[in-house]
Amino acid sequence: MYSAELSKRLTGSNESYPVHSADELHNVCQTILFKHKALLIKDPFGVSGKGNIKIDSISAVKRLVQYIQRQEQRGANTAFIVEPFFDVERDFSCQFHLEPDGSFRFISMQQMLNHHLAYLGSYSMAKEAVYELENRGYFKVMENIGSALYEQGYFGPVCVDSMQLTNGTLIPIVEINARKSMGLINHYLDGWLATDHRQGFLTFLSLGYRNHFDYEAMLQDMERAKLLFTPLQGEGIVPLSSATLLVNELYRDRDVSMGNEEEPFLKGRLYLSVFAKDVEVRMRLLSGTRALLASQGVSVYD
Repeated sequence: MYSAELSKRLTGSNESYPVHSADELHNVCQTILFKHKALLIKDPFGVSGKGNIKIDSISAVKRLVQYIQRQEQRGANTAFIVEPFFDVERDFSCQFHLEPDGSFRFISMQQMLNHHLAYLGSYSMAKEAVYELENRGYFKVMENIGSALYEQGYFGPVCVDSMQLTNGTLIPIVEINARKSMGLINHYLDGWLATDHRQGFLTFLSLGYRNHFDYEAMLQDMERAKLLFTPLQGEGIVPLSSATLLVNELYRDRDVSMGNEEEPFLKGRLYLSVFAKDVEVRMRLLSGTRALLASQGVSVYD
């Protein structure tokens, strides 16, 4: 909600509409669908695109509005962002840091890959694309965002999601994330491991399994299959997390200790970076990792 309001104040953009009631939601959606083929309704508590709904008909709007009205009658508050569903050429983000004295320190630009409105991964933006954004005044908007955040008492890491439409229109502010981001992690990984011919792509695999997941054995199997990154090899998979993959084993262990002997199906995420010279090698490494995990009885979800 804050991002939408700040975007309107700093850039004059009037494409994101905060709504606070079912009636307001109906009117705004009706207005947008009169001009555009589809729209997005965003839950303010959604993360990485989760909680976004794409709607392309008035009948769907009416069903949603009726559902929201019933919630309001039970005492719930309404808050959504509504905006047109744009034809997007590229999604990207800017990472910067606000120092305690309010000074602005630029860090990096990251391309983002999204799939079905949800975040999929990040990789460092080419220098030519950064120069293009600089010529279009993009970084002046980022500095203005930093000033606005600092005026309200914030300093620390910032990630601003942006996009460019297929018609060339630049939308500098899609969402402001006042935190460390996936793109920031990818930037520092590239700083340590990238070469002239290889850079990282930060992403994740959603996995499901029943038995205990042996993380060390996975690393050993990946190394034998030449999927694991090594400095000598110069390309491969860099696994980045274990807790996000194994956290639900804690609940399984608790259930077993309480007498529930059925093995539950556990799910988790394996965050990783793929260092490769091009998309073809990157996809080969990811496909090999999926196949290796599947051979061990682990389900991999796209």
